Amino acid sequence: RRAPHKGNDLHIKLDLSFEQAIFGAEKQFDIQRVEKCPDCHGIGSEPGTNPEKCPSCNGNGEVRRVQQSVFGRFVHSSQCSQCRGEGTIISKPCPKCRGNGRQKVKRTLTVTVPPGIDENYQMRMRDEGESGIYGGSAGNLYISFSIAAHDLFTRNGNDLLYELPINFAQAALGDEVEIPTIEDAISLKI
Repeated sequence: RRAPHKGNDLHIKLDLSFEQAIFGAEKQFDIQRVEKCPDCHGIGSEPGTNPEKCPSCNGNGEVRRVQQSVFGRFVHSSQCSQCRGEGTIISKPCPKCRGNGRQKVKRTLTVTVPPGIDENYQMRMRDEGESGIYGGSAGNLYISFSIAAHDLFTRNGNDLLYELPINFAQAALGDEVEIPTIEDAISLKI
């Protein structure tokens, strides 16, 4: 009851170009998450009012029933059906969140992608998940990446590979062949 609960963690996948993965980038993205209602500040009641103590359980959140039998006294505890174990009742709910204290919000966030990441890399943005309940901390946002293939280069760990199309005579004679750099390849694609 009313103990602080950490908010849920969120997971998203961002698409990166090959160049963004190699050189790093700043990437903006939109996310939908649950946040504390700005009108009632997470209380759930209409601004200017407070939740009231539940009359059924006297604010305990549970109802006890005592039964006497030939074997002795038995005490049964169950969650209060009127306040659903909360101990309080909201008589005037907040019109914005309908008494929930939280609502879904769309946010635009920016992440700095470090140079040289690969698809196995996962980033954590602390406290950018859903907001906590009853004053609990926010969850985290975990970002994984999907990297697009490149027309000329492939990647093997930290190495960039380029398959050079030469014939046997060029290889045997050791002719000088021009190999494009990644910067050249980027300018060629534009």
